[in-house]
Amino acid sequence: MYSLREDGVRKLLLIELSERLTTEEALRAMSQAFMLTEASKIRGVRCDVTRITRGPGGLLMVAAALASRYRPALHIAFLADTAQLPFISRLIRFSGVRENLRAFQSATEADAWLAPAVSPPQKRLSSTARRHAET
Repeated sequence: MYSLREDGVRKLLLIELSERLTTEEALRAMSQAFMLTEASKIRGVRCDVTRITRGPGGLLMVAAALASRYRPALHIAFLADTAQLPFISRLIRFSGVRENLRAFQSATEADAWLAPAVSPPQKRLSSTARRHAET
């Protein structure tokens, strides 16, 4: 099973995967998640896999789907427990996307890592605006 929620304040997509997750469900969740990030200009995703008891079986297929839809501006933090870290590490390695994908064991650490990516970019003043501000 899976659920997707958007945190509109932080511009963060929260994904929770649980119980027995089939490859098909994982691919559906991933497809929906990428559509939401593209439509909402979301730059950060926290994917909680701590409640998965089994699956998905087609890890290479999931990794390929991740690689095909990933865009460099997106940061994805996986929240996993100790037993799931090797699985998430393989997913990241098999995807070939090593930048901006990380696994964490606490939501606090994951959110801290995602914070710079989801914060609005600092607006730079033009030289004319700076001159007006200085006077």
